[in-house]
Amino acid sequence: MAYLGFSGVLGSQLNQLERSSGNLEVFTTDNSNLQLGFYLFTSYVLFGLIFSEFLSKQSVRKAI
Repeated sequence: MAYLGFSGVLGSQLNQLERSSGNLEVFTTDNSNLQLGFYLFTSYVLFGLIFSEFLSKQSVRKAI
C-alpha cells in the first residue's frame, strides 16, 4: 500500500527533476497494478470484521 501511495509522489518529483535539468533521461518501473494478494488480503480483513461482529452478537444473545 505504501508503494501505491508513494508512486505518485515519486512520479511528480521525477517530472520536476526532468523539467529542470533538460535532457535528463529517467528510467523508472511503474508496476502499480493490483495483484491477487491485494484482493485476498482485503477479503480476509472484511471477513474478519464480519465474523467478529457475528461472534459479538452471538455472545450478547447468550448473556441475556
